[in-house]
Amino acid sequence: MIHDIIHIIDQPLKDLVNRSFESGVFPDILKLTKYVPIPKKNGCILLNDLRPIALTSVFCKIFERVIFERITNFLTKYNIMSDSQHAYRTSRSCDTATFNLTNIINAKLSDNRKTCILFLDLSKAFDTVSLNLLIDKIEGYGLRGKISDLLKSYSLNRRQYVEVRDGKGRVIKSSEMKAYNGVPQGSTLGPFCLIFILMIFQLI
Repeated sequence: MIHDIIHIIDQPLKDLVNRSFESGVFPDILKLTKYVPIPKKNGCILLNDLRPIALTSVFCKIFERVIFERITNFLTKYNIMSDSQHAYRTSRSCDTATFNLTNIINAKLSDNRKTCILFLDLSKAFDTVSLNLLIDKIEGYGLRGKISDLLKSYSLNRRQYVEVRDGKGRVIKSSEMKAYNGVPQGSTLGPFCLIFILMIFQLI
C-alpha cells in the first residue's frame, strides 16, 4: 500500500525525517516493536525452542535507513570503521568475509604454518548490551550535536509487546513493556548495530 501511494506521501515523509534530524528527536510512535515467537522446529513445547521475530513499522525502517546512511558516510569519511568489518558496509557481506578468511588460511597453509581460528558467538551480547553504554560511546566516535541527540532519542523509551495466536487462530497480545537493554531489534539496518560493532572492535 505504501509503495502505491509513495508519490503522495514522499514529501511529507521527507519533511518529517528532516525535522527529526533538525530537532534531534526520534518519534516515540515509531519505537514500538512487536515480537512474534516462531518455532525453531516442528512440535516444540519449550520457550527455548521459540525464536522471537521483531517487527517494527515500515516508517521506522525508513527513518533508520536515513540515519544509518548518515552514520555510515561519517564513519567512512573519517576512516573509523575497521577494515576487517564486512557487515553493514557497501560492497561487503558474509561472502567477502568468508573469501578473505579463506585466503588468509590458504596463505598460512602454503607457508607450512599452523593456523588456529577462534569463533565468538556474540548474539547474546547483541541482545543484552546496555543501551546506556552504547550511548556513552556515541560522542567518543565524533557523533556529536543533533545526531547524538537523535541516536539517544532513538534508543530511549522504546516499547515492546508479544503477539501470539492460540489453537483457534485468535490473536493474543501481551501488555506493552519498556525495553531497557539490547540493541533495538526489527531492522537489519538499525543504527545502533553500527555503534555496537564499533564498540566490539574497540574492546578487541
